[in-house]
Parts: sequence; C-alpha cells; structure tokens
Amino acid sequence: MPSKKRKKKTKLVSSPVVKVDDDGDASSVASSSSSVSTNVSDATCVDTCQNLNVIQKLDLMRNDFATKIYGVLNTIKDVKKDVREFSGRMDLAEERISSMEDVVNTEKSKLEEATKRITFLSRKLDDLENRSRRSNLRVVNLPEKVENPDAVAFLEKWLCETLGRSIFPTPPIIERAHRLPGRQNTDRPRVMIMKFLNFQDVVRVMRAARQKGRVMYGDQEIKFFPDLSAEVLRQRRRFDDIKQRLRSLNLRYGIVYPAKLRVTVNGQTREFEDPSDAEKFLQGIQNTDEL
Repeated sequence: MPSKKRKKKTKLVSSPVVKVDDDGDASSVASSSSSVSTNVSDATCVDTCQNLNVIQKLDLMRNDFATKIYGVLNTIKDVKKDVREFSGRMDLAEERISSMEDVVNTEKSKLEEATKRITFLSRKLDDLENRSRRSNLRVVNLPEKVENPDAVAFLEKWLCETLGRSIFPTPPIIERAHRLPGRQNTDRPRVMIMKFLNFQDVVRVMRAARQKGRVMYGDQEIKFFPDLSAEVLRQRRRFDDIKQRLRSLNLRYGIVYPAKLRVTVNGQTREFEDPSDAEKFLQGIQNTDEL
C-alpha cells in the first residue's frame, strides 16, 4: 500500500490585536505598552539576582566541600602512612616473636632435660643417703639419761639382755650412739640413734624385736625403726591414714623400702605405691564386708 504522507500541521499564533476605538486616544495605547515592558524588565532583574545568589551559595558550598574533602584526603593519607608504619612494625614484631619462640622451644627442651636430670640425681642422692644410714637404728621411747655416761656400752649390754643371748651370743659392735637434739622431756624422751658396725646386727635386732612382740625397759615400751632420709619418711607418711584404717580392720600390713604399702588380706598380698590406689582397695574390702 502506498504510504500516506503526513501533513504538517502549523499552528497559527495570533498576535495581540489592539483595538482602538474610533474615538480612542493613541497615547493610552503607547502608555500601556511601556508599562508592560517595564514589568518584564523588573521580573528579569529579580530572576537574575536570585540566580546569582544561588550561584554564590553553590560556590560557597563547593568551596566548603572542597576544603572538607581536602582535609579528609589528608587524613586518609596520614592514616595510610601510619598503617604502613604499623605494618612494618608488625612484620618486625612477628620476626622477633618467631625468633623468640624458637629460642623458647630450645630452652624448654633444655629445661625438661635438666628437670629429668635433677630428678634422677635427687633420687640417686636420696638412695645414697639411705644406704649410708642402713646400719643405723632409731630407738624410740627409751627413757632419758639411762644411757649415761657411756651410751655405746649401755646399748650393747642392754640389747643382749633384752633380746636374748640366743640372738647375740656376743655383744654387737656399736660404733656410736646419740640422741637427736632437742629439749629434754620426761613424758616423751628424745629418739636415740645407734650405728652398728655390721649391718647383719641391725637385721637381728629388728627380727628379734618383731618376734618378741613387745620390748620393755621398766614400764616403757621400746620400739625400733630404721633410720631413713627425710624424703623417704615424707613419702611413707602419705600412708598414715590408710594404716590407721587397716589397724581398725585388724588387717596385716607393712611398709616396704622405700615407700610401698604391703597389705595382706585372706592370704593374698598386694603392694601400693600411691595412697589413692590403697584407698580404693580398702574401700572395696569394706564394701565386701558390708555385703
């Protein structure tokens, strides 16, 4: 189909027509035209002033924003500089910390090795101390001053008479004897330590005292104990509560060198190095008896 040509529509603008009466005055028309042009000019001036004011305010705002943005940019620049400095310091600190960790790990391994060595040497020293004391015996509850003036001669004679000639056909040889230092108290005599020349004499005294049951001097019951180091005594004291409970249950027990608790129940013997294990064993026995 043939295209239709669009026709351009033109709008006719009618210009104002000033009607003049036949009898009107031409001067009134001229005055009216002058008044209209004056009003248009005043309106244009007001608009121009307002636009200038707006432009000035926009310039002020732009300058203010520019100043503030410039300050912010400078602050950001300073912050970036500080961050770079802190980053450098952090890298240096990490290097130092890493090197110190290596040193600490090395020293830690050395310390662990030294601790093991000290523990080993302490045990060895304690063992040597106890070996040097193995020929000693502690005599507990022997009245004060009965040994005067010669404690060695008194003990050699008293042991033979008390424990029997069958145990000591000849008096044992005691190198020296003395009481532990402290205040003299008649209610609780000081402990006496005697050192035998022969270790077998120590064994005979302990065996004879155990077989006899009670060794008396007058009305005092005398007890014999091995002379042990302070560390071994401390380890043995950990079983004091357990031993008291075993005595209340009439169970047979003993201490094995250096610090093991041996308990015999119904013909079966068990040994404990830790008091907690002995406590569990004793609790099991009590529960069984209750059932």
